[in-house]
Formats: sequence, C-alpha cells, structure tokens
Amino acid sequence: MATEKLDLNLKNEFSKLDKTSVIPVYYQVAKILEGLILEEKFGPGEMLPSETKIAELCDISRMTVRKAISELAERGLVIREKGKGTFVSKKDFNYATFKHIDLHDKMRKKGYEVTTKIIQADILKTEDDSVDNIAKKLNLSPGERVLRYGLLSYVEEKPYVFEKKYIPYTKQSPILESDIIDSSLPRLLTLHDKTKTPYTNSRVLKAVILNEEAKHLEIEKGSPGILIEQLIYDKDENPIGYEESIYRGDEYMLVSEDK
Repeated sequence: MATEKLDLNLKNEFSKLDKTSVIPVYYQVAKILEGLILEEKFGPGEMLPSETKIAELCDISRMTVRKAISELAERGLVIREKGKGTFVSKKDFNYATFKHIDLHDKMRKKGYEVTTKIIQADILKTEDDSVDNIAKKLNLSPGERVLRYGLLSYVEEKPYVFEKKYIPYTKQSPILESDIIDSSLPRLLTLHDKTKTPYTNSRVLKAVILNEEAKHLEIEKGSPGILIEQLIYDKDENPIGYEESIYRGDEYMLVSEDK
C-alpha cells in the first residue's frame, strides 16, 4: 500500500476517535488497530506505522499510542522488536471478544452454595522475583510494595477458581477479612485506598497448564486450565490493580454468541 494512501486510510480510521468519551483514548486506538489487523489491512509480519506517525494522525501523545500498542502486545496481536518497530504477529490466531460473567453471582442465582476462603495475604516488595511481572504491569518502581491476596472459591464444596489479586500498597485503613472474601477487585481497590477510583479495565483469556495451582483446585498437576487476566485503570489511564483468575479446565468454558 502506497504511503500516501496508507496515511489517508489510517486518518479515516482514526477519525472515529471520540476524545470526549468515557472510554480511554488509548483503548480506542488499540481497538482501531486491532480491527485493521483482524481485517488483514496489516498482514502477518507487516510493520505497523511508528508511534510518532500514529500520534500525529490521531493528534495525541506518543505515550498514549505506546499504551495502545502495549495492549495489543499483551494480547499477542503484535510483537515489538527493539530498534526495528512493531510487527503484526506471524502466528495464526483465533481472536474473539467475550463477555465475562461473574461466576460467583451466576452460581448463587442458580441456587448453588458458593464459598470462598483466603489462601494467602501478604505484602511483597517489587524486588521479589515472584512479582517482577506484576510490578511491570502496575508500573511500580523499585522499593514500592504490592498487596497480594490469594482466594480459593468452591461451588458445593468443590474448588473451581483460584484468584490472585494485586494492589499497590499504601498505608491506609486495614481491610476486613469479610471484605477480601466478598469483594471484587475494583471494590478492594477503593477499600484499600479511597483516592483510587477504578475507571476501566481490560481482560485477556488464555489457556494454561496448571502447576502449583493444581493442588488448590484438587486436580492433577499438568491439567488444563483457563486464565483470565484483568488490569484495572484509573481515569488517567494508570494501572491500579491486577488480577489473575485460574479456572479448572474441566469445569469452565467460554461461550461466544453471534447475533
């Protein structure tokens, strides 16, 4: 595609941006680029326009564009190559938008007994290798700390999901055990620090092989599972909370409906 034609087509696509919307601009940019990739306007292995070019076409900051590209990279749609640029993933992939329903509420509405217990609750330093990836997702600096809660939920006394919630630690009011058990991640964030207001989130679903989580879910190590990652942002597009929900592969499935 010729450069002038490419710029014109991109400018038309990015004209759909609504900077007055409650939906963060970076997320809108990511969705537009995602659509272009899925429609193969940018084919596998093809390089995306530079962050500078996209920022110019959208009249937004490079930081916002970088966040949009990071969103696509986390989903496996693009690959960043240092010093070269951002390229559409060469691997074949099936990509679907899904609606995540809170299974705790769903099961309770069906009349099942749902119980949750706290497996772990601790404060970790960002230097700890076990939270290195979490610290990056939450943009934490060396020396900062993060709260980690591990929760195991049962339906009719059978374990079905192991959740790990991560919140940047600040010296605020302590959270009651009952709140930890019954609260969603957005509510936990506001309970821990009332200056944090969850504004939007992103979720990614992945197939995984269960290792240490297998013992909590009472299935064999190496069994298949489903991981749903959730990242919560404030209105300034800063990540303020992260959650991993690991479901038994034999008890949970994703259903997508086309209407």
